[in-house]
Amino acid sequence: MATQAYAKDERELEFSVTVQAEDSSMRFSTREPVAARGGRPQRYPYKIEIPLQEFPSGHYLMTVRVTSIANPTRSVMRDVPFAVS
Repeated sequence: MATQAYAKDERELEFSVTVQAEDSSMRFSTREPVAARGGRPQRYPYKIEIPLQEFPSGHYLMTVRVTSIANPTRSVMRDVPFAVS
């Protein structure tokens, strides 16, 4: 999974990714700080590998949350439903 965030005045953001199954059980979770890569607004590219081959067939919900480390009340979130067959 690859994504990136943009911010004007942040030095570091925290990316949090979780994957839940239909029964709400947690199948994957990670949390990592990401430093700015320059530019205006600043870019924060982020890439991880989610071990989908370990997931049984079914429907899942991936949640990606990006939070300011300097000001944790500033965050954005995106839910992405997907299926494994």
